[in-house]
Amino acid sequence: MKLFSELTIPDCCFLSLLQADSNSDLLNLITDREISKYLPGIAEMETLESVNEIITLFERAYREEQGALWGIYLSEDTLGGIIGICELKFEPIIFYALSQQYRNRGVMTLCVNAVTESIHRQYITIKARIDDKNKASQRVLEKCGYKYETTLDYYFHHKNFFDSKSS
Repeated sequence: MKLFSELTIPDCCFLSLLQADSNSDLLNLITDREISKYLPGIAEMETLESVNEIITLFERAYREEQGALWGIYLSEDTLGGIIGICELKFEPIIFYALSQQYRNRGVMTLCVNAVTESIHRQYITIKARIDDKNKASQRVLEKCGYKYETTLDYYFHHKNFFDSKSS
């Protein structure tokens, strides 16, 4: 499945694949404690080298059509957040983070909807792994049609409503 490299969300933002030249912007974003506290593994990334490793990993996943990591740009050069998809070979998992100053404006709901819509016809289920304390992310997912599945694994899922096997 070919994933998009860029996507404009009218009157909101645009999504663009993160590449090596985005590493310092991404580092600035993920060192914000309000962002990293809900993203396991991200909090430990404190160097450009560690950010480059993640970007390289997702560049390879994109080439192999197994995932992607997009920057959420609120203007041409302002990285306001990230949204990604991984494990496309098995059962896709969506994840995201948004800088505090852009929250409560509907930005993430539009971005999650856009990514979900771009892949949902290919999969019966799309999951989102979130921290169970992150009530704002839970509301975003509910607005986007995801249904609560279990607390144990912190998953929400989105059934492919075009698939007759889904319920």
